[in-house]
Amino acid sequence: MEKHKIIKTVVISFISLFAAVLVFGAIVYYNEQNKYEFKGQSSQGEISLRDLRGHNVVIYFGYTYCPDVCPVTLETLSKAVESLKEYNITAKDLLLLYVTLDPARDTPEALDEYALWFYPNGMGIRFEEEDLKKIAKKYNIKYEIFPMEGSAVDYSVAHSSALFFFNKDGKLIDRITNLTVDNIAASIKKVMDIK
Repeated sequence: MEKHKIIKTVVISFISLFAAVLVFGAIVYYNEQNKYEFKGQSSQGEISLRDLRGHNVVIYFGYTYCPDVCPVTLETLSKAVESLKEYNITAKDLLLLYVTLDPARDTPEALDEYALWFYPNGMGIRFEEEDLKKIAKKYNIKYEIFPMEGSAVDYSVAHSSALFFFNKDGKLIDRITNLTVDNIAASIKKVMDIK
């Protein structure tokens, strides 16, 4: 009888532990899947990352008045896609979301125009300032506004530079900060599951 009680206790403990691990795993998976989720304004209206399931997506944070880093990064992204012609990859296979760090000056329409100037499959996303702070924190993007006295613009936005690659299921596949043509091309191949 005593042996039966011990076995029953062990089995119940094992089942309880197994259930706890499953619940914990489900919570971690849910949090990871939703960590990068957002709702922002595009020129077509409100859009979320979830709305773009079915598309490979690359996200870049910048602003339209950026004099150097943003144009170079977007041009490098375009060159990286061009370098993958042998795999039949074009810009149609990777949607660029250009998220502004300057919501005071950038409209979704201006962001679209800017993104499309450098990359033929791009769309701008704008958040209100408070939401932008939360989104930038989620993505670990640092930015700061600096006054520009004696300049044609009132201020500049210093910011970190990274590309975030999501597959068609909305899963983050890669995040890179060393933005060379080769590194970006390698990330695109990961997103498209090309060996």
